[in-house]
Amino acid sequence: MSGYQGWFDAPEDGAGRGCYHYGKAGKFEPGFCKVDLWTEMTEYEKQYPTAFKFEDGSVANSFSSHDESTLKLHFKWMKEYGVDGAFLQRFVNELKSESGRVHFNKVVQSASKSALEYDRTICIMYDLSGMRSKDLDLVIADWKMLKNQYGYDKRTHYSNYLFDGNRPVVAIWGVGFNDNRKYNLDDARRLIQFLKSDEAGNCSVLLWISTYWREQGKD
Repeated sequence: MSGYQGWFDAPEDGAGRGCYHYGKAGKFEPGFCKVDLWTEMTEYEKQYPTAFKFEDGSVANSFSSHDESTLKLHFKWMKEYGVDGAFLQRFVNELKSESGRVHFNKVVQSASKSALEYDRTICIMYDLSGMRSKDLDLVIADWKMLKNQYGYDKRTHYSNYLFDGNRPVVAIWGVGFNDNRKYNLDDARRLIQFLKSDEAGNCSVLLWISTYWREQGKD
């Protein structure tokens, strides 16, 4: 399984988020870049021009996670290279804004279609970074929305969601870190209890934790 952030945007992709997660200070140009490597773009159906150029003077294009053709290609690659599926990250900090919700809902929609087309599996992963205790209800409401819209909790409704036995899997990233986060272990316990409830679909929870979570020490 791969992690899948799906957080890249381009100004012309319809998301209204500019060059999101590519650049710095609202810019994606020489001197304002936070990607480490340039994507090999040959197979991308839809490409977006940037201010960067290659040595031969040609424009360096980027991709957008808001574009369904991008997700389709990535899931095609997963099948070709033996990757069974992807954990679709839902960043709580992003879900608090309208633009974030719209974008990441589009990623889930595209991934759900692409997973079926290429017979890969998907699993929702909530990244709690940036969450506050009062945002917990937002996470709970988000899973209810996804479950009701896509039927992830029942294989008869959506066949390619990741299951553990007869339970749909939901992953939670970011529990037990001692770095002044605005949520605590009680919040995590409440979220886990909800996900395991009948209301949530009796999920199996995959928990991503820090090494020293029991003592809340260094990490």
